[in-house]
Amino acid sequence: MFNSVYNRGFKMTFENGITISVQWGEGNYCEREGWQTDLMADCKKSQTKSTDAEVAIWDDCGNWITKEAFSEVYGKDLDDEVEGYLTTDQIAELIQWAKSRKSCMVGVFCEQQTGD
Repeated sequence: MFNSVYNRGFKMTFENGITISVQWGEGNYCEREGWQTDLMADCKKSQTKSTDAEVAIWDDCGNWITKEAFSEVYGKDLDDEVEGYLTTDQIAELIQWAKSRKSCMVGVFCEQQTGD
């Protein structure tokens, strides 16, 4: 499933239930990070562009798994579940990771993770 997000990015949910969000609008962790008075200004544009973007990933139970993705793909520990300033190639690698990850057992009761 594809979802557009206010002309600032998109979300994709794969058959395994994993969702990846890629955003590059005002206020996101990207080259366009600066805050405007009208945060919905991107909605009025025919397109928005950025050389980089932020990403967040969660499973079908609603558990954040961005840190897990970065650990497995890049061997990098993150402090947050949203990581910014990523190139198109890096985001493509994370999309592939999300597509191939095992789900949190679709259709089965999911327990939300707690902690950090």
